[in-house]
Amino acid sequence: MTELERKMCFVLQNLENRVLLLENKPAINCEECLDRQREWRKRNLLIYNVSEALNENISQLENSILLILNEKLSLDISFKEIDWVKRIGKKTDGGKSRPVLIRLLSLRTKREILANSNKLRECEIRISEDYSKEVRAIRKDLIQFKKAALNANKKAYLRYDKLFIDGILYSLEELKIKSQGSLQEMQAEAQSISTQSTSNAPIDADVENELPLLSQPQSQRIKGDQKNKNLLLDWVVKRDGVTTRKQSNVAVISCKIATKRKKLQASQL
Repeated sequence: MTELERKMCFVLQNLENRVLLLENKPAINCEECLDRQREWRKRNLLIYNVSEALNENISQLENSILLILNEKLSLDISFKEIDWVKRIGKKTDGGKSRPVLIRLLSLRTKREILANSNKLRECEIRISEDYSKEVRAIRKDLIQFKKAALNANKKAYLRYDKLFIDGILYSLEELKIKSQGSLQEMQAEAQSISTQSTSNAPIDADVENELPLLSQPQSQRIKGDQKNKNLLLDWVVKRDGVTTRKQSNVAVISCKIATKRKKLQASQL
């Protein structure tokens, strides 16, 4: 290799490194922005359904918030512990109260407020974290999986943009993949029970009328977009000659199938 060729290789290598750096820079900047957002929102809280007076000023709003925190939550918080409060969103003619964004001076005060927020169950006021738009969208989808887990008698709770189910942490993508597998297992289970129901043994009427239909492709449709945001199953039920349509999530129907299978097996003993 000549001296000129070596120099050309060196220049090309430097150019490749610079291109790679520029390609990765947007992702790095995006992550930095997200980190800054999370840090800024860390001491924020949102309070919903706080009555909004006509021509309300900041002083009135601050007094309303302190009244909620100290009387309804039984806390002892002063103005000194609150950085600022403000209504967010545009004011509408319908008279609906806008959410209140409050920024606290310490995380300790924020945790104390959240720990006592369950005392507001008897009224319409609700307190939540100040999540970003992206995190709120993820949490909205996770709620569907949380409900399914609770219906299956499992412990489930949300934490930021993840869901704990029986102590195991899941992301939204992991749950979508897992739910697809559960759906396939449920369909196989329904087909298995449908096959068993052709025997001469006494069969429960619900098993005879519902489960064979569950195994038919035309009675099974996943509602929602391609990402399966709301994993719900449509299924047909025939009773006394009347056809109706039910809708349940996969976990609930799987539970129904398991119960009916036990009844079927018991009747064949």
